[in-house]
Amino acid sequence: MKLNRTVTKSDIIYYLARSVRKNGKVTSVNVKTLGKHSELLRLHDDPEAYCRELVAQANEELKSNLCSITQDIDFNSILDGESNASSSPTYKNIGYLYLNDIFNKLKIPECLKALTSGRKTKYSVSDALKLLVFSRILDPHSKKSTFDSSSTYLKDFDLSLDDIYRSLDVIDELSCDLQRHIYKASGPLYKSNGSVLYYDCTNYYFETEQEDEDGLRKYGVSKEHRPNPIVQMGLFIDENGMPIAFDVLSGNTNGQVTAVPLEKRIVKDYQKAKFIYCSDAGLSSEAIKRFNSFGSRAYIVTQSLKKLPKEEQELIFKDVNWKCLSDNKMASLNEYKTIAGKLLSGANLTEEERKAVGCDLIYKDYPYKNERLIVTFSLRSYVYQRSVFNKQLERADAKISKNSITYQAQDVRRLIEISGATAEGEMADNTVLSLNDRQVEKERKYHGFYACATNLEDDVGSIIETNKARWKIEDCFRIMKTTFKARPVYLQKDNHIKAHFFTCYLALHIFTLLKLKLKRSYSNDNLIKTLRNMNIAIDEKTNIGKALYTNSEILASLEEEYRLGLNHKYYRMGALKKKAK
Repeated sequence: MKLNRTVTKSDIIYYLARSVRKNGKVTSVNVKTLGKHSELLRLHDDPEAYCRELVAQANEELKSNLCSITQDIDFNSILDGESNASSSPTYKNIGYLYLNDIFNKLKIPECLKALTSGRKTKYSVSDALKLLVFSRILDPHSKKSTFDSSSTYLKDFDLSLDDIYRSLDVIDELSCDLQRHIYKASGPLYKSNGSVLYYDCTNYYFETEQEDEDGLRKYGVSKEHRPNPIVQMGLFIDENGMPIAFDVLSGNTNGQVTAVPLEKRIVKDYQKAKFIYCSDAGLSSEAIKRFNSFGSRAYIVTQSLKKLPKEEQELIFKDVNWKCLSDNKMASLNEYKTIAGKLLSGANLTEEERKAVGCDLIYKDYPYKNERLIVTFSLRSYVYQRSVFNKQLERADAKISKNSITYQAQDVRRLIEISGATAEGEMADNTVLSLNDRQVEKERKYHGFYACATNLEDDVGSIIETNKARWKIEDCFRIMKTTFKARPVYLQKDNHIKAHFFTCYLALHIFTLLKLKLKRSYSNDNLIKTLRNMNIAIDEKTNIGKALYTNSEILASLEEEYRLGLNHKYYRMGALKKKAK
């Protein structure tokens, strides 16, 4: 036995420690806390000397077989709300076992075994994929950092760093087969009729300033306004937010041409011929609409009012044929605009106006070319957009008064007109700044309005609700970019880049399944934080694990559904490792 010390910002903590051999190396494990320096100082003039006496006493007692460091353990003891934190530095994460359960239920190991039969690989592609996917959710870092931290998991990953990079080649080669298998294997795990498929395209930047001559990394229009080379990612999800297919293309690819090839793969490989394609205006070309007008397919896409012909816009803004969405009764656009103005200014509403507010959305539905155009006006949307715009006008006025047009967030320079500029567009000595009235009125014109185009004959309410759910795919991209840290990307080879995004895609798929199975809804951050904090300290001598986390509502919900028994204080490591297979 020996004395260990931990120095914190405000104190020193003394531990009784013992030496153990692990992986051929000798290390020390804290077995008992002797006390804090500040607390011991109240009783002893020299706390460290006192602790050394306790260590010496313990060594004498051990030699005389007068004491034991083992303890009686109740393996049925359930976690409570109090911390079970241990002083032992040896720990493993077991929160990933919930992800592992889904990975195995998707039968991905069996699928990979079948797809790689005949290959002479000296490592497990399934284990490599597990490590990459679980780390993307729980501890997203580079491939090397992922490999370096692999020992923090309960499972022993028998992999080298070279194996990790070799696996990327195999993962990319099998990507389409794996996507098809995962889609089919997910069917029994959650309820989905797959009647609506949402599509969107985003891009990811690389930590380099040089694009590839023949590769994927190209300069393009970055969603994050970065000057770096990017790649495009097209993604389909179903009405539950479940990812079902994706593709990666070069950064200079026009998003308009990305949807149909991926749709064709879904139709062919998934034998899925009937669905409604739903996307925003940027991914609603005539070619996409035409493809989704045949067979059992249909489409609902956002329509930009600003891009409609002038005569069509005049028809839209006329106060005729407007109806209230809640009861389909005729409504007046002008009256709703008046009410919206009062709400914005804080004026009192009449009794009739208050009743009208109960119907927030009014709409106009009529044929346009070979489709239906549904235009809506929302009181809440109008008030929100107009309030934001009014603040922008205030900032524009402030710039005008200071004769300054420097850039800042939510740039308002578009609302400012400059007179007296040079031929090169630079400010001359004598310039006059003023509001661009035409631009101001142009933007005000569209506040509160929204439109979508469709070839469906369904009722307006269901079409609007379907279109509203497009936020789910935007949330998928946010999770991958922010929570899973899918970018920036440091890989260079095209197949490695594609494999990286497959691991992000599979991580999103598994995490979405995890959320959908729970009977209650939790934020992504809180759910992931719970999994990340589920660490246990392992006593190398007794081979017993002790939970370093507390019970919680999220853990209770996970156990209610998955029943892995991870809400206990103590674990026999032999039994726990069986769950990690």
